Amino acid sequence: MPTFQNTTIEIRDAGPKMALWGIGSTENHGETLPPGTDILLLEGILNEVRRHTGESSYIVPTMPFGTSYERFGTIGTINLQYPTLKQVIRDVVESLYDQKIREVAIINGHGSIGGSKVTCEGNEIVKTAVRQLNYDHPNFQAIWVQPFSEAGEELCKEFSSQQQDIIEIAILKHLLSTDLFSRKEPESDGGFISFPFLGLDDRRILSESSVDIDVGRRAVSIVGKKTANYINETLAKLREIKN
Repeated sequence: MPTFQNTTIEIRDAGPKMALWGIGSTENHGETLPPGTDILLLEGILNEVRRHTGESSYIVPTMPFGTSYERFGTIGTINLQYPTLKQVIRDVVESLYDQKIREVAIINGHGSIGGSKVTCEGNEIVKTAVRQLNYDHPNFQAIWVQPFSEAGEELCKEFSSQQQDIIEIAILKHLLSTDLFSRKEPESDGGFISFPFLGLDDRRILSESSVDIDVGRRAVSIVGKKTANYINETLAKLREIKN
């Protein structure tokens, strides 16, 4: 499965038919977590999703900025206006369309356990942008999904309410123990993070013994697989309908 870290020749030879694209946010996360928390989580989830979506997919660089109106003006927050994000989505997806990629799955942030599967939680314009792209390009299909929301039922079965409350932090702690976000340079096949989060593992909240790293490992596995299943099944159904 090619990513933006592959050469153009490698991407051409792979001939991807579908693209995976994460849209995150850079926003204030209080005193203990960095503004890039959602980006880190999203790239970790995407790294798991790609294991279950086949070799003919292309991994697009994660979008680090979104609409963060509720935290606008707070330290670390970068906010895009709705029309700006909508146009970015159109430009990126149509760039993929011009490369003969006819399916795009947008992972919109991470969502929330028990959250809506039909309404965007953050980056609300994503749903509108996807609908418009599908209308303008009948032979193309874009979908969107929020991982925590999609995997919510299974996460509730797997973890207690106390564990659910710290899943976000537990996943961060797990990711920081892997090559994907470690201090050393990642292996050539170990993920596609585009910038380091050096020093994050020194933060107090991530070293608390109450945050179980195994919860994070199990959670990201569940979330990645459920998200990939949704993408695979939804696109397969849409292909069947259109054919």
